[in-house]
Amino acid sequence: MSTANPLDGIPQPLLDAMLDPERRDQSVVVDGADVRVQFNPEPGVDQRVHIAEGAEGMTMTTFEAAEDRPASYPADLPFLPGLKASVHARADEPDRNRAVMWWSLPDLDDALTRIRAQCDAAGWVEDESTEFLPGLRMIDFRHPDGRSRMVQTTAMGETSSVSLFENPRE
Repeated sequence: MSTANPLDGIPQPLLDAMLDPERRDQSVVVDGADVRVQFNPEPGVDQRVHIAEGAEGMTMTTFEAAEDRPASYPADLPFLPGLKASVHARADEPDRNRAVMWWSLPDLDDALTRIRAQCDAAGWVEDESTEFLPGLRMIDFRHPDGRSRMVQTTAMGETSSVSLFENPRE
């Protein structure tokens, strides 16, 4: 089984900006949308990509591996000390339809235990867990206020990742 490259599908102008060896802030146009790439825009943030598309836009923030939660890391999303994370959110509604991803995890089971504990402490109730294929598991959570979360774990060989997708109230 082959593993997909997470950079596959990223348009070349954006990929070039994101991988700039000089790490220069820059703007590019991708499919008619203005995209701003910033490096180290604030303490604890490695890179921020803002796509200004339509009224909402999208912001993807990659946080450096740190022991303490960076100031702009959402307080209500799980945080895993010592691991890089990427948080994706709509610019106009940063508390809705969010995702956070952790990759190249040294211990997938430990990361999942910590995510579950933080969800539980914040009132999230684990609803259902399904293993679709060896190495691919999905866990649903519900919050009393109607929001839902889906946590997806992927383990392939020595590579593992966790993604958390949050949806607004139903």
